Amino acid sequence: MRTVLVLICSLYTGLIHAQQNFVLNPSFEEYYQCPTGIGQIKQAKFWTGFDTTGVLDCWPTYCNTCATSFNCSIPKSGYYYQSAHSGYAMILNQLYFDSSATNIALLGYIKGKLAKPLAKNTPYCVSFYINLAESSRYAINSIGAYIDNGSIDSVQGCLLPAGKFIPQIQNTSGFLTDTANWVKIESSFVAKGGERYITIGNFLDAAHTPHIKIPDNDFNNGSPVAGYLIDDVSVIAIDTKADAGPDTHVAEDSAFIGRPPEVGLECTWAVLGSSTVMGTGAGIKVKPSTTTSYVVTQILCGTVTRDTVKVDVWPAGINSVNGKEQVYSLSPNPVQQKLHLSQQVNDGRAVMVSIYEATGKQVYAGSLQFADNKAGVNVG
Repeated sequence: MRTVLVLICSLYTGLIHAQQNFVLNPSFEEYYQCPTGIGQIKQAKFWTGFDTTGVLDCWPTYCNTCATSFNCSIPKSGYYYQSAHSGYAMILNQLYFDSSATNIALLGYIKGKLAKPLAKNTPYCVSFYINLAESSRYAINSIGAYIDNGSIDSVQGCLLPAGKFIPQIQNTSGFLTDTANWVKIESSFVAKGGERYITIGNFLDAAHTPHIKIPDNDFNNGSPVAGYLIDDVSVIAIDTKADAGPDTHVAEDSAFIGRPPEVGLECTWAVLGSSTVMGTGAGIKVKPSTTTSYVVTQILCGTVTRDTVKVDVWPAGINSVNGKEQVYSLSPNPVQQKLHLSQQVNDGRAVMVSIYEATGKQVYAGSLQFADNKAGVNVG
C-alpha cells in the first residue's frame, strides 16, 4: 500500500462560442506571406480578385505592417496615410477612374469566402469599413457588396465593371470623402440560400458612377482615380442574440464576460442600471470589487438585443464555492487500488486532480466530476 497526497484545483469550464461572422479572415490578418508590392490580394487567406484572366494590374493590393514595399506598407505608403481599422492589415482597391483623362481603365473587386453557405430566407447583416486613400483625385458613392455562390466573374479582365451584377448591399451615406476616419457601410439582405462568397467594389461603369473631385494634396497629383481602403468585413445572421455569457465568479481577480472578440459584433457594455459605457466589443474583461451585474447591448442593422451576466465576488482561495469554504477528504490512505474523494460543499464544476506518493512521484493527473459530493479514481 502507498501513502498519497492529493492536490485539487478548479478547472475552468467556460462555454465555447461558435463563430458568428461568416466571413473567413474578415480583417485580412491571416496571410501566406508578407506583400512585396501592389496587386497581391491573394496573399491574404480566403481572399482574391474575381478576374479569371489573371490580369495583375486589376488585382486589389494587400496592405500589411509587415510589407516589404512602400506601395503596400502601413500606416504610410505612396497612396495613403492610414492605419488598419483593426489589427495590422487592410486592402487598397481602385473603384473609379476618369475615362476622359486616363487610359487606366481598371476596376478592382475583392472576393472573400464565407465559412459556410447562407441559409435560405434568412436575413443577414453585412458590414465593412471604407476609407478614401489620399492619392485619390475623386470620391464616389456607389460602393457595394454582392453575395453569391461564387459564380461572379468579370471574365474580360479589368476593362469593364461587373455591371450585370446588382449588389444587395449598397452605400447610402453619400459621397465617401473621409481620408482620416473609417466609415462603416452596413445593410441587410435576405439570402436565397447557398451563398458562399462576398464581393466588394463599384458595380457601375465610369460613365454612370457619381463622383466628385477631391482638393489637391501631396498624394493625389497622379492618376485621376478613386482608391479606397477596405477592412473588417462581416456577414452575421440578424437573429443572432446578444450574449453576455454565463454567470461566473471571481476571487480578487478579473473575469472575461461575453463572447470572444469577433469582427462585426461591436457591442457596448455597462453596469446594469447605468447608462455609462464601460467597454466595447463582443466580450470584455472586468474586475469588480463586489458582486456586480453587467448588460451588453448589440445592434445588427438596427436590430437591438441585450443580455445580462452576474459576476459574484467570493473570498479568495481555490477552496471557496458559492462563498463557502470547500473541504476535500480522501480515503483510504494509504491506498492500494481505488482512492475515494469527497467534498464538503456540492460543486458541479469539474476539478483537476493530481495525486502523488509520499516520495513525490506523481501517480495520477486528470479531471474529475463530483456526483453527490463524491468521486473515485484508480491509482493501482
